Amino acid sequence: MIVSDLIDRIRERADDKVTRYLHSNIELVAYLNHSLEELCARSSYFRDKIDATIAAGARDYLLDYRIYHILKVYDTTNKVELRQCSSDVIDTWDTDETDVFLQYYALDSMHGYLSVYPKPSATFTPATLKLSVIRPPINPLSLNQSNTETVGTGTGAATNFTYTCNYPAVTTATITYIIGGVTISTTAAIGVFTDATNLTSGTINLATGVIALVFKAGKEPDDETDVTVTYTSVYYTDTPEIRRDHHEGLIDGVLTQCYMKQDTDTKAMNDAELHRRFWDKFVGKVTKEIADYRAVSLRIAFPTGAF
Repeated sequence: MIVSDLIDRIRERADDKVTRYLHSNIELVAYLNHSLEELCARSSYFRDKIDATIAAGARDYLLDYRIYHILKVYDTTNKVELRQCSSDVIDTWDTDETDVFLQYYALDSMHGYLSVYPKPSATFTPATLKLSVIRPPINPLSLNQSNTETVGTGTGAATNFTYTCNYPAVTTATITYIIGGVTISTTAAIGVFTDATNLTSGTINLATGVIALVFKAGKEPDDETDVTVTYTSVYYTDTPEIRRDHHEGLIDGVLTQCYMKQDTDTKAMNDAELHRRFWDKFVGKVTKEIADYRAVSLRIAFPTGAF
């Protein structure tokens, strides 16, 4: 489901379908992102691999802030897996000891550093560590969706172009076309594209996304070049990165937050607790699915190398 579908389902279950809404779209997308991150953190949903380069004389490596946990550290340069210990233990060891081979690593999750031991010596050959990590979704679900679509293709003679954007309602829109080898962009102001040099008229209905362009004679878009529109839509088309059959389960996480909203029309702690139990059950189910899936060494169809 795309975000707008999820919002419709949330409103249906929360009985919040009539404007003025109790929960704005901005709030619901924020709740979705919170639930998505909680699910991924609690279930170790996404495994990924990233590279970290350890240089001579450097004991600490700043990790990507999105990493939840490190599962394995492998020194690809020296073909050895590093053993894990706590950062407190590394701090008690002789921090001046140096070597050309790494043996241990520690994760300082509070400050986001990976520390290695012994400290690489001055003659240390930079090593590439392959980190197996647990991560959250790469990008949060968006409040405004940007789309680029083709309005039509020029023939060198065509002057009229009409098109309907796939995801209305539109908030901002810019059309781009090529005339005489020159790329021209025009942004709509209150639904009107103004280009007195090239356009007789140009409009976009922000509610329906219908575009109508009429170019002046002698100012037709070049042959075999596209007239495109880039627009921002309130019809949220982002899709949660998790498996499609897990999308519906996010709703109980969202409803838990909806019923905890500090407002006399929305706060309902009994309902919040009910949906929290449903949410915990769903997260437990997903966690077991993932654990079972990995236990039998099946290839996981999640993208790697996404950092």
